[in-house]
Amino acid sequence: LFRSPESNASTSANASGDDFFNPEADAVTQERLQPVRQLSINSARLLYREVGFLIDNFPKPVVLADALVPDCPIVGASESFSVLSGYTREEVLGKNCRFLLKDAPGCCISRSGRKNLRSMIRLCRLIGLSTMGSTSCCQTNRKRDGETFVNMFAVGLVMLNDHPFLVGVQSEIPDMGNREEMSQIKQDQHALIEQIRILLQPGIAKSSAAALWSESKDDFLPPRARNLPGAHAFSSRALTERVILLNDRRTVMRREPTEIPNGCVVIGERPLKRTRQGLFFAVRLEGVLREGWNTSWPTLGITQLSPDEMVAHGYPLRAEFCGKSICIGGDFHAWRRDKQDHFNGNSFRKPGADEVSVFDAPFPRWQGRETTPWDLGEGDVMGMLVTPQGVVHLMLNYQTVLSINTGRPLQSGADYHALVDCQGQAYELMLLPYDLPVVGCMDQLEVQPLISHRVVDYAARTAASRAVSSCTFSVSIADPSQPDMPLVAVSKAFEEMTGYSCEEIVGLNCRFLNHDCEMNNHLRYELRRCCRTGRPFTGLLQNRRKSGELFVNLLDLRGLTVAKDAETGEDIWYLVGIQSDVTGVAGHGDDVPAEIKEAHANELQALAVHLREQLQQEFSRLALAATHAMVQEDDGNQKLPCDLKTRPRPKDGDTNSVSVPAAPGIERGPKPELQPMIALIPESSWVKWDAEDDNSEPEQVDKKSKSTWWGSSSRAVATIPGRVLGPSSSSFLQNYSSYMPMLAAFVFGLGSAMLCQFYGQQRKNA
Repeated sequence: LFRSPESNASTSANASGDDFFNPEADAVTQERLQPVRQLSINSARLLYREVGFLIDNFPKPVVLADALVPDCPIVGASESFSVLSGYTREEVLGKNCRFLLKDAPGCCISRSGRKNLRSMIRLCRLIGLSTMGSTSCCQTNRKRDGETFVNMFAVGLVMLNDHPFLVGVQSEIPDMGNREEMSQIKQDQHALIEQIRILLQPGIAKSSAAALWSESKDDFLPPRARNLPGAHAFSSRALTERVILLNDRRTVMRREPTEIPNGCVVIGERPLKRTRQGLFFAVRLEGVLREGWNTSWPTLGITQLSPDEMVAHGYPLRAEFCGKSICIGGDFHAWRRDKQDHFNGNSFRKPGADEVSVFDAPFPRWQGRETTPWDLGEGDVMGMLVTPQGVVHLMLNYQTVLSINTGRPLQSGADYHALVDCQGQAYELMLLPYDLPVVGCMDQLEVQPLISHRVVDYAARTAASRAVSSCTFSVSIADPSQPDMPLVAVSKAFEEMTGYSCEEIVGLNCRFLNHDCEMNNHLRYELRRCCRTGRPFTGLLQNRRKSGELFVNLLDLRGLTVAKDAETGEDIWYLVGIQSDVTGVAGHGDDVPAEIKEAHANELQALAVHLREQLQQEFSRLALAATHAMVQEDDGNQKLPCDLKTRPRPKDGDTNSVSVPAAPGIERGPKPELQPMIALIPESSWVKWDAEDDNSEPEQVDKKSKSTWWGSSSRAVATIPGRVLGPSSSSFLQNYSSYMPMLAAFVFGLGSAMLCQFYGQQRKNA
């Protein structure tokens, strides 16, 4: 049942289903998925001891499986599951649930159900995955004693320490004829999955997770986490089976978009902010189908239903069927439903005028199209504004393209939530951090040249190559936004130190230097954390040159912010590493001469300044090219490329607001151009991080702004016992050094009280 599509394990003919599984139906490339890893039986038992045992006494038949391993082996099973299936827990640990299909009649196996599960399992490996909707299926299974039964089960995702696990809840049903009973069982199973998510919240201990990854033959670094500002996010409760949420629930994706055009409705977690203009939100199209449902757009809307009410009522099949809602988009229409409950779209009947009010957009449209005026593309931005008077505006690429009066003003004091139907041509949408219809979160970036997402990588890599070409020290620059964080530039000194040429290693992860080298789990964890967050890392690594010779590498690694996505507010940063061969120079442990550390600090600062200069030159060159294009457009009426533009300095009072209502006849003209939104920040800076829990801060970082009197005292006190009291006392104080502030405050208070009492007694005696 829980079978990974990449699994090569053989199955019996009646249980096979690979011939009809098509991963392309998900429209997700292999580069966006985490690689599968191997799991030994010992690792399966380790996972059971860490997290699987938590479901031992769950009252319903439940299994827990690892979604990152081929064949999705079981790592936990409840006693109730053993009673239902007849198999003991020891027999099923490390195995796929397929043993329940052994000798089951082939005609009774649901091929569509297995296909649906395999699509879900594949997308459990999505990089940046937050959660996804559970799915249900009915399947004929066979118990250990040979008895067949109809098993209705639900499968849901549980994320533990960014590791995807699958939870399967089973129920034996007497027949498949009672639809109401099956619907109730399905609801109960999905509620049980939510309970299990809460039960498993403690997750896997870091030590066990590191041990499991150390068993993996192929290491992998996912791209950096997307740091999106603001509190805009979708609700993760009671999602339907086609819904996938990514990037801390800021992005919604429709599963199997080439086969299913709808069924992916989500609601905002928090009410929309009211402004003088009304209610507004916007989304950016991250994934668009080239073929398929090309005539329909996503539907944007607002609803007075809260996420709690949505859980109680369930999600509608389409956004315009939602109770107490106003929607716009789709086939270039607007809708309004005044009733509290949803329209039942499963009845296959068209809603009447008393159910859903439909407002048509004007005709004719661009190139005589029957539905939407234009095809959408990746990077397009759609926005929705509802004025207090009830006029709804649809915006595309910061231009209003449709304005319709719904005749229903916004209720004063009522909360409205964003409603998004990821349907039709677009299958992946990102919620943008806007509360007003403005052209991006520009802040102080309006005077900076802007370039598009399609050329920013080229500009940054070109600047990085120029910056390191003149460096006399060993430096490497990697792109953390790409899977496995490949190198984009290395200096000549790096080539000389490692023996690898630039052509051999650019595009690869830097782990080729660790081939057959030792590295403890804690150091690996700190290094991986630096790669994902940009926080500073300093450590001694055993590396291997191309010739096979071992050497000790002093690595300083950190993230350097160079630009900002003015559309999402995200910082764009790169990993900058400074290396030194300290073989025979470094002492015991991490004892490195102070002059080497100081040299690294100076080299990092010099590189940051040089990289900033090169980026400024590259961005200015692109902006100059755009200026020439603008002149040509004015003279020869040629179209300005949307990849390159400069934004003029804003006039007084200009907030880059989008004009409303829509210009008359805009639907008859060409599609609004996509605005470039990547801006070079005024000054490059090192990635900021929360240093409260950082116990490995590099020496070259200025600690004056981050350290406190008790922090320095605790470090100083921790070094004394090693010389005076012995190693045991030293390790004791190091382990409890975090309690030094509390201890110092207690001693200070106690001393003050004793001093006051002493002086009081002296005065009394006098």
